[in-house]
Amino acid sequence: MKFVRSEGGKRKRLADVWRTPRGQSNKLRRGEKGKGEKPNIGYKKPVGGDYQRVFTVEDVKNIKVKSVLIGSGVGLVKRAQIVEACKKVGVTVLNAPANAKIKSAKKEEVKAKKEGSAAKPEKEVKKK
Repeated sequence: MKFVRSEGGKRKRLADVWRTPRGQSNKLRRGEKGKGEKPNIGYKKPVGGDYQRVFTVEDVKNIKVKSVLIGSGVGLVKRAQIVEACKKVGVTVLNAPANAKIKSAKKEEVKAKKEGSAAKPEKEVKKK
């Protein structure tokens, strides 16, 4: 979709490049119908063709397409689990976090520390 500059078709000196309308009574700025569209975040689509949105690891099992988009409300730990599940199935993740491996490794490390600390006896504090 091409977003047209306000007054762009009326004046020769104004290029077709998008500029935000700033006038107090500008119809496009006010959002009146029939005056054109302003770019919003809803127009953005990820590159990758057909994709399916995923929120849980169970959703990965029911995938019918080759690319996946993880929901924005999913946390980093669950996001890392979804990325690992997609690798097993052979599906590409369009918005995979760069630090998913680090986070999953960190989680395992913390889990190992907790298990190790429960097995060790506590040290006695010396009194002076």
